[in-house]
Amino acid sequence: MREALALYERALLVTERLGDGAPAATRISIHAARCNLFYGVEEYARSRAEADALLAFARATNNRALEAAALALGAWAAVWMEVFDEGVAAASEAIRLGTEAGFLPPVGGGFLCTGTVHAITGRHNEADAELARALAVSQEVHDFNRQGQARFMIGALRNWHGRYAEGLDVAAEGARVAREYRLVVPLIRCLWAEGVSRAGLGDYEGALGALREGLALAEKSGDEAYLARILGLRRWLRALRARSRDRAREPRRHRARASRLHANQRGRQLHGAR
Repeated sequence: MREALALYERALLVTERLGDGAPAATRISIHAARCNLFYGVEEYARSRAEADALLAFARATNNRALEAAALALGAWAAVWMEVFDEGVAAASEAIRLGTEAGFLPPVGGGFLCTGTVHAITGRHNEADAELARALAVSQEVHDFNRQGQARFMIGALRNWHGRYAEGLDVAAEGARVAREYRLVVPLIRCLWAEGVSRAGLGDYEGALGALREGLALAEKSGDEAYLARILGLRRWLRALRARSRDRAREPRRHRARASRLHANQRGRQLHGAR
């Protein structure tokens, strides 16, 4: 992702030199890509700045659909900056404008933002409802990136409540879709949620397998934050697996010890009989 950001930085400089001669679609695609990439490497302030640049362009050209899209992107960055009030306000406006314009991707993005804020701030019933709406809209418009993000959040929410089997179903499907469409950021996050779900179910080998795939992607893409999270969880899981194996061996040790005691006792009895 860092290499891609460097390429887009050069492309942005070219469009700035061209000024009004740069095609509008090119400028939009560069800012949108940089917004998503900065989110992927967890530079949320810079992600939001790119969304703000899109928003300014949308309002200058009276492009309501683009305005809704920019608001949804900026809201998502604001949520992860923990500026919740601003994130929810922008998301709500994205939902309104997207609905009015008949452009649904930012509507799904808006519900993803509000649902995530509800989840983080403990309003889990509201989070369930809004994340479900985010997923439904994203599926309707084939927005596979937000499908993955929604499934990550739903899976995480299920795990928080100890509903690991449900969390696994949601996260594994999110990982499958993200893998199919080569969406690195939601794939890493869904693999993380899948690892937590499998660990909660006692499937330590399956959990470590999911984390292994996520770790390779995080290393390759430069996602340092999730790299650290995955490494920490992997250490914990390996310790749990070791303790589980020790407990599994304990009955065998007891049986072997009992067998030896029995054999020794029987030997003494036979020796006494002779």
